[in-house]
Amino acid sequence: MKKEFSEVEKKVNELNKKDIDFLNFCKNNIDLILDSNLKDISQQYGCGMSFIYNFFKKINISSINEFRVFLHTSKYKNEENEQINIMKSTIEDVIDNNNVMFENQLDKIDDLLKEIFEQRKTLYICGLGYSGIAAYDFFALKFLINFNNWHFVNESKDDYSFNFNTVKENSLFVVFSLSGRSKKNMILINKIRELNKNCKIIMITGNSDYNKDGVDDAIITSNLMKMNDIYTKLVIVSPSTDFLFFNNFFKTRALHKYKDLFFESSKFNDEYSWWIKPKKIKNLKF
Repeated sequence: MKKEFSEVEKKVNELNKKDIDFLNFCKNNIDLILDSNLKDISQQYGCGMSFIYNFFKKINISSINEFRVFLHTSKYKNEENEQINIMKSTIEDVIDNNNVMFENQLDKIDDLLKEIFEQRKTLYICGLGYSGIAAYDFFALKFLINFNNWHFVNESKDDYSFNFNTVKENSLFVVFSLSGRSKKNMILINKIRELNKNCKIIMITGNSDYNKDGVDDAIITSNLMKMNDIYTKLVIVSPSTDFLFFNNFFKTRALHKYKDLFFESSKFNDEYSWWIKPKKIKNLKF
């Protein structure tokens, strides 16, 4: 049965300076500890074997083998803690950076909300690759609020699979593009403009230097991948991370502005309140 080392860790916190120095030596030379006997370890560190036995006694370790397991467990626990801390700081960066950017673009975000929720424009949501994942997440809101004039423009092998002849006058296109310069997106935008149907195109992008040709306006998100140096901060994040945060921000702002619309939808209540008894939902006051 695997031993829990919580008590050992408590004892470690009570060690004196000499004992801590020995423990650090062991951690920094773990291969030596794994491969050597106590006599060799004592010689390498420069102490008597009795010192090591007393050290084991202080931290409630019964043998060199148990000490090896403790060191091995501590090593991976520290690595896991480091990874958790990296991810924590990464998520905080996403929140902090995007909050600042969105606060400076609230007028644009609110204008987009009005066009979707008040003017009820026919909406086409587009995105390729990782941007397509974020685009579909944005589009999925349709199923919660019973808007039937939303369309997700699917990606095909070489281009958008889309019948441009079905586009209605004064439609709204929301195009997700991390780079803001994708060739396929530029082809899509040019084709929309060629329709001459007075469509509006809003780009959601992580690049302030996006290609503005044919685009009416853009909402800029943070770009965590661009900001992160993978060689100094070992963390892998999805390219769609900032977009998904934007989606959550946008949907939450929509919920606050158009609360009745959301809570009148049985689909919304089923999705977000399934753990609450139906009778309680009915009596909720907002």
